[in-house]
Amino acid sequence: MVRGVISRVANSLVGKIENFLYSRCARKKDDFPKILRNVADYLERKQTNVLHPVGLKQLTSRFGNSLTAQEQYDVLRVLGASDEVLDTCSNLKNRKALFRKLTKEKYDD
Repeated sequence: MVRGVISRVANSLVGKIENFLYSRCARKKDDFPKILRNVADYLERKQTNVLHPVGLKQLTSRFGNSLTAQEQYDVLRVLGASDEVLDTCSNLKNRKALFRKLTKEKYDD
């Protein structure tokens, strides 16, 4: 018997989640729908505007590793850095430090 028809991607995801749940979490089959509902509720929840400390580290790392210098300056401007402050950021280390500071201020408000 089948439950119904879902897309191949959805079916694959459900299978992976079920396998993980039963092999690593020692859960019963009855727990599965409730866990999925909790996950859906979490994903639909409005963001809290609270940045996890590890998240700040990850954002800062991505800022330095995936953006060109010009893109970094553009992001810093969007975060509120003045041209005078940007003139003092001649290297990646300084730009990353400023990004971290401005991002932390944004989420601490």
